[in-house]
Amino acid sequence: LYALENRLDLIFIDYLQLMRGDTTRASDSKQNEISDISRMMKILAKEMNCPVLVLSQMSRSIETREDKTPKLSDLRESGAIEQDADIVLFLSRENENEKSTGNYTVFLDIAKHRNGQLATIRYNWQGEYVRFSESDNQYINRELPVKKSKGGQPS
Repeated sequence: LYALENRLDLIFIDYLQLMRGDTTRASDSKQNEISDISRMMKILAKEMNCPVLVLSQMSRSIETREDKTPKLSDLRESGAIEQDADIVLFLSRENENEKSTGNYTVFLDIAKHRNGQLATIRYNWQGEYVRFSESDNQYINRELPVKKSKGGQPS
């Protein structure tokens, strides 16, 4: 009720796969349920005119790859998350096999940005202080995919 009478600055969901959708359809899969919830989050953001930040679990397929860099297809349970989101951010360590609690390099990957550029930004994690700090050479160049026209030429 508070949200209906007052403007919210941000809605934060931690995390998507713990939410429950309409369970009246017993035959629905978890994937369909997550797709419905993802769509509802998009509608909520528009109706409330408020950003909705949603944490989502990654699929286990990332663990089997040589390159541990997260990709949009690694979002767990549903391609609808990738489709509905305006912005998708991933956090990853420089060395994903390292389970250190100390200091290490972290990458913030802007994997999807409906109205902006994609980028990868390097930060330092300072475990002792439980904080991120800016890194030298913070911005990493990233090749954008070249869209091809129907004739096969770059557009």
